[in-house]
Amino acid sequence: MQGVSPMLVVTGGCPLQRTTLGNWLRAQGFALADTHNQQPARDAAQIGLFLCSEHNPAADLEALAAHHAGIPTIAILSCNCDRALAVARTHALPNVFCADDSPERLSFAIRTMLGGAHYRSPSFQAFLSREPAGDTTHGPPNRVLTPRELDVLRLLAQGYSKKKIAASLHLSVKTVDNHSTSIMSKLNIHNRVDLARYAIREGLATA
Repeated sequence: MQGVSPMLVVTGGCPLQRTTLGNWLRAQGFALADTHNQQPARDAAQIGLFLCSEHNPAADLEALAAHHAGIPTIAILSCNCDRALAVARTHALPNVFCADDSPERLSFAIRTMLGGAHYRSPSFQAFLSREPAGDTTHGPPNRVLTPRELDVLRLLAQGYSKKKIAASLHLSVKTVDNHSTSIMSKLNIHNRVDLARYAIREGLATA
């Protein structure tokens, strides 16, 4: 019906992110449900927008898939790591807005969903068209590697020497060397350049 603003609800992310997005949405002519009382807000909303964190978007998408609000919801990624996109593919999430989409596309995505269709960013569509890569790790890295190995991997990806990693983590160089050998064995990756690429791709480090 003309003149009626669609009701949206924004969840996920941090308060600052939700406020910033909410202000932008209102400027585009959308109405936002009051999220101080979560259930009535969800009941009143026609479309949900779920903000994924930059730190671990894959885990956020897992949570979204497991606890869907019952209304059409678009997952908004702040970074396009393959691991997060793979989770979206595994759970067949119908609406995914990638970090490289222009802000103007979000209005289009919302109106597409209001029309009863799904929205998937071009980047996600391109990811879906690729053949799934062979999974040599048998699961996400946080399930394959120990917490200490993840610490070592992050620092290796940042270019730290083993001596500097040892000092940063209060370990011996020999222990760091053992962790490095274990990481490479578990991931079937055998040089630091490929380890760094892997860590960046999985959202464990930044380029």
